[in-house]
Amino acid sequence: MRKLLWLCLFRVATADPIDLKQLSSRSPSGLVCCTVWCSHCASCRKVEPELLRLYSDMQGKVTVVAIDANDNDDAQSIAAYALPMPVLMDPRGGLADRYKIDVTTTTLIFDSQQTLRYFGQFQGARKALQELLDNRPVTIFVTPLQGCTIIRHR
Repeated sequence: MRKLLWLCLFRVATADPIDLKQLSSRSPSGLVCCTVWCSHCASCRKVEPELLRLYSDMQGKVTVVAIDANDNDDAQSIAAYALPMPVLMDPRGGLADRYKIDVTTTTLIFDSQQTLRYFGQFQGARKALQELLDNRPVTIFVTPLQGCTIIRHR
């Protein structure tokens, strides 16, 4: 398990910085579920219905956010999708760099101490979150990554 000491993300609507500790403080469990997402991705379109269900089902229990790490997206292209959940921008690719993420729909779940408890495909997120909410260890910590390539110009 890796601990994310600090990561600066930005709210799309306001461009205000936010970090993992702030996200963790938004739910009583302190759990944070981050799914790397972008506006051009077919994989994202495929998982969006389930991502939105997860967001709805976990409200009041877990902070669920989408994080856009794609260099080609801006606030307007993200807002065009009007996801009814928080979408944060990671314009410097800090999350992707730290965890060596190069494809979208990669999901990370952090506990209340900002320790990484799940890393992998979005499809495993619900089970991992439920295990953590039930005070059980996550049975599958890492799954192979799959999805669309994040566009980065570095």
